Amino acid sequence: MNDAYFTSSHGRIPDFDFLLAHKTIGMVTDEVIGPYQIAQEVVHRHQKRAIYIGEQLSYPEECISQFQPEAVPDKKYKMNVVIITNA
Repeated sequence: MNDAYFTSSHGRIPDFDFLLAHKTIGMVTDEVIGPYQIAQEVVHRHQKRAIYIGEQLSYPEECISQFQPEAVPDKKYKMNVVIITNA
């Protein structure tokens, strides 16, 4: 993880050109800029990436999913972390 960039989208709009210049990005998201919106930014830039979404981590309802950017569902994600990495 030495080459990963970690950030948050809470209360702000990330600079996706800067973020997606990195090989691996970890993001804590909010309800405005969440997994779906992040995936759309990847699609818009025609990048080949894998997106991992960890929801409700450490809770009984924990779910970790992997998607291609164009397949990320447009839904509300509860308490999540997104990892974007080169496919």
